[in-house]
Amino acid sequence: MPSFKTFKNVGDMVQSFYPMITLLPFAILRFIFANPVLVLYIGLTFYTYLGFLIAYQMMLKFSGNLIQSASFAIIYNMSIYHLTDLFIRFDIGEWLALMFFPLAIYGFYNIFFEDGKNYYWAVVGLSLVTYSHILSAVFLLVTVILMFIIAIMKQQVNKETVVTSLKVIVLFVMQILFIVYPLAVLTLKNRIHFPTKYNLMVSPGGELSSLGTFITNSANNHLNRSLGVIFLVIFVWEIFKWKKMPKVYKYSFSIMNITAILTTSLFPWYLLQQTSIAVIQFPWRLLGISGFFMAVVGAWLVKDVVEEYAKSKRFSKIYVIGILTLLTLPSLSAEFYTFYQKSQKDELITTAYQQESSKNYSITSKAFAKYFGELRNSSSNTDYYTEKAFTHKESIQKRVILFEDGTQNNLVQTEFKNNELSFSLNSEKKQLVDIPIIFYDGVKYTLTINNSKEKITSSKRGTMQFVLKKGHNKIVLKKENNGTESLLVMLTLVAWIVLGFRIVAGFKLVKGAE
Repeated sequence: MPSFKTFKNVGDMVQSFYPMITLLPFAILRFIFANPVLVLYIGLTFYTYLGFLIAYQMMLKFSGNLIQSASFAIIYNMSIYHLTDLFIRFDIGEWLALMFFPLAIYGFYNIFFEDGKNYYWAVVGLSLVTYSHILSAVFLLVTVILMFIIAIMKQQVNKETVVTSLKVIVLFVMQILFIVYPLAVLTLKNRIHFPTKYNLMVSPGGELSSLGTFITNSANNHLNRSLGVIFLVIFVWEIFKWKKMPKVYKYSFSIMNITAILTTSLFPWYLLQQTSIAVIQFPWRLLGISGFFMAVVGAWLVKDVVEEYAKSKRFSKIYVIGILTLLTLPSLSAEFYTFYQKSQKDELITTAYQQESSKNYSITSKAFAKYFGELRNSSSNTDYYTEKAFTHKESIQKRVILFEDGTQNNLVQTEFKNNELSFSLNSEKKQLVDIPIIFYDGVKYTLTINNSKEKITSSKRGTMQFVLKKGHNKIVLKKENNGTESLLVMLTLVAWIVLGFRIVAGFKLVKGAE
């Protein structure tokens, strides 16, 4: 749906460029609980649990070791970058996407290096990552391609591998067409104003970290664009265990280090500034990949220690619990320190009508709903406007109405309910009116004025215009259902049902084998 209740309420189609399927649990909870802050916390708790469960189960399938699986779940989901993504950047799309990486990577590992019978996890993981954050899906696909190249080098690729991979591609395409189609239509039929391509060497908040700064930031172990002190511990620890370590973990260690280095200024990102790679905006996004392989290596190291000490008769389960608890401390320490610092500096907002005097402020749960619901419910975001509308963004965001006779007004009172935007306009005569709602070619709307259907055209500023009747006009604007999109949604559901049967069958086979 167009954004009629956020982003200045001007019908921005930003939602079509950011998949939102994995936000559905938050939406469902919002129907149950009135307080949006409570909904957020419950939703984050649900996904945090799911993230631990996914990581644990996938590592268990890969390694068959309980300690290694538990360690992987903790190190990965509580990596400094993972927590920074959520609590500092609040890039919830990327945070959710990273949660599903273990599904996809294990699935493709099974295809390339094992029997391929668990290929369906590759489809599920890749689809859920795409439903959460498209750029993360690109990073994931690059990782998969790297795994495929390694498989070729190790002569692991055969006819069965290729057939299974094609099966994954077909199911994956079936599951994302309903997302890709509207995005493609909007892009091809309009000149879209895409997000700014930032200078790759200068991230928000300062220049890209040097290798020395990255190491310092990791050692400081705060919530920042690093992997924390645990990265340094794993790096040093692994060097001593290199000879003993199986090849798969040596490959993981190499990828961990290479991707970490790629997030620093040591790599000449300026050479890629004018290429399509610049769409990643911030090279430190690669820390998501580095953090995954860091957890793979770290989990093996923990398992190795436990196995060494398990030979001692004095070693018991309490020591294992202690080790797992110890793994959480670096991240919890970083989180608590960061929020202690913020609590000392942030202005506290306690009432709905309190004006903040600081750029950084915290708000009580009690004041949140009215503070943002009634006073500050819009953002001045202009990403994915049409280029014509972007040129006139100032008058559009000020919600200026332009009448054919040269008069102006403001679109103030609007109501959005049951997917319909409604408002009233008065006119001294029959004339053309240009309203501050962006016109997108390829999106079908139904416009009724006093219950009579009227035609919408694009104005000079890239907004909707239509003929207004003399007197009072009750206007209702509704986005029509697109038959092709509905068909693609059905196709996606069929693909998920087929995949669901395959997953259930896989579980039955495992249970039977046990």
